Amino acid sequence: MWARHKTVIIVAAVVVVAGLVAGALVAFRGGGQAGNAAAPAELRSPFTGEPVPSLNRVLAVKIDNIVYARPQTGLDHADIVYVLPVEGGLSRFLAIFSSDYPPVIGPVRSAREDDLELLRQFGRPAFAYSGATATPPGGNVTESASVSYPAASFRFTWSAAKGRWLVAMDGKSAVTSSGAPLSAVTVVIQHTTVRTSRFLEYGKPPPYAESTGSGTALVLRDGKAWTAHWSRPDADAGTTFTTASGQPMTFAPGQVWVVLAYR
Repeated sequence: MWARHKTVIIVAAVVVVAGLVAGALVAFRGGGQAGNAAAPAELRSPFTGEPVPSLNRVLAVKIDNIVYARPQTGLDHADIVYVLPVEGGLSRFLAIFSSDYPPVIGPVRSAREDDLELLRQFGRPAFAYSGATATPPGGNVTESASVSYPAASFRFTWSAAKGRWLVAMDGKSAVTSSGAPLSAVTVVIQHTTVRTSRFLEYGKPPPYAESTGSGTALVLRDGKAWTAHWSRPDADAGTTFTTASGQPMTFAPGQVWVVLAYR
């Protein structure tokens, strides 16, 4: 019954542009002069660090995550997956697509006030150091990490065979509508202030997860966990992550999940 009412978007027909990946072309092409016979540097995504044929516009899609909305379609193609709290103690995804536009994405749900602040950073390359490949020193060997909202839970379990963190939601392994398991090479559990929105949903103000300011984070990559610090001074800036020693907290090449968790 629910499946008949799921809303999906056909990407070829509907594109929600959150902003241009500005400046990335300069960063990855290098500064060669005209007439230089050297081969151009390989073009890489500023979000995942993986090779891409071109730098595309950012497509942001709010995707439902209640039990009846699973499995989702197209989520495994996202460069970045944000997990945000919504009313009723539940969660929704804000998926960022640039490297690959899947033909269908969904089920699509309505936006919230905190999406506006979060998306403003995509007027420029989003995450500082997100394309780096070198593993930072330190880190503790970790098998899994979990995050809970009042009525939703997530668990990320390291798979050495796949080299990725497998996603479980509400105690069950998460898959897409095609049956592919959801997973990420890097998971960021970003602790932040969650206040109430100025607007109403179903007669009550939903949660508003702050994405500006600073705080602590747990970064998972390569089977290890790092205690990190995040900083985003204002809504027009990108988010930077540093290790406890102040060094850049680099992300592994590939899809990144960012969970905005209660402090």
